[in-house]
Amino acid sequence: MISSSSKYSSMKIDDKQQISECYLTEPIDILILCQKCTSYERRSKANGCVPTGYKEIVLCSKSNIKTARSCQIPIHVQRNYFWLFETFMFILGLFAIVNVHLRQKILDKQMVEKIKRQIATLFVVFKQCTFQHIVYLFFLVLLFASEFQLRHQINVVTM
Repeated sequence: MISSSSKYSSMKIDDKQQISECYLTEPIDILILCQKCTSYERRSKANGCVPTGYKEIVLCSKSNIKTARSCQIPIHVQRNYFWLFETFMFILGLFAIVNVHLRQKILDKQMVEKIKRQIATLFVVFKQCTFQHIVYLFFLVLLFASEFQLRHQINVVTM
């Protein structure tokens, strides 16, 4: 039994449970299977509750001491956490897909409107042009096209 003046004085210690690490050196019998610590035990940093928040009560065979030790989070709890995480990620993924789809539709509409404005501007310019201007523009386009083809052929040969 530990006196009340120790650093664990905030914990309730009686004959049923003592602070001991006898389970490290002795064979043990598990009296109470792994269970979640209460919020009070977690806040007061009770024996066995600090590392995982779960504890089990064991009986050390040789010294006949009952003590609590930390245990792993039970598999069913881990499985629940896993599926909760997977569900959250699935919903987040669906939200992202919908967001991307809506944004793409908005950008497509903006692009179509921009192309319509450019075509309308070209028609206005061509309506104001005389026949001589159109012929001049046609020859300029031909000149640039032939120059582009020549540059393209030079680039292909040099590669």
